[in-house]
Amino acid sequence: HPLIQHAAGNPWAHGRGKSHIRSSTEIGNRATMVTNAVYRCKDGTMIQLLGEIMPAHIKRTVEALGSTLTEFFGSEKPNYKQVDWKEATEKVDEIIHTKTYAEWRPIFKQFDVWHVCVTRFETMVEDEQVKASGMFVDVPGLQHKLMRNPIFLSAD
Repeated sequence: HPLIQHAAGNPWAHGRGKSHIRSSTEIGNRATMVTNAVYRCKDGTMIQLLGEIMPAHIKRTVEALGSTLTEFFGSEKPNYKQVDWKEATEKVDEIIHTKTYAEWRPIFKQFDVWHVCVTRFETMVEDEQVKASGMFVDVPGLQHKLMRNPIFLSAD
C-alpha cells in the first residue's frame, strides 16, 4: 500500500523520479501511471482504476477512453520510461470528466477495465457491501450508527 511504503521511506512512494505513485492528489497537478489512479466523473463520482500492472492494462484502458496508444503516447509500443505521466494523467482526468459514472460503467465493462466506484463517507452507511458486511451497528441510546469492532469479544 502507498501509505505503508511512504512511511517506510520507499522513494517510489515519495514521488521521486518519473514513475512514482502519486506526486499530488490535486487534479491537474498529478502524475500517475494512469491505470491505477482515482478520477472524478462528470457527476462528481470518484472512480479508482485498478490496473496495478500498467503494461497489462494500459491498452484496454486507453481504448475505453476512446483513443489508441499511438494517439495517447505517439507509438503503439511506447517507451514507458520516457512518457510524460503528468500530461498523460491530465488527459485521462479530462476524458473521464466528460461522462457520468453511469456512462463510464458499461464502457469499462466492455473493455474489461478494472475499476471501482469510490464510496463517499456521506453514503457509506447505506452502501450495499457495507450493509452486507454488518460494518455499522445500531447502539441503544444513540441516534446514529457506530462502526462495529471487526473482532467479536465474548465473556463466554
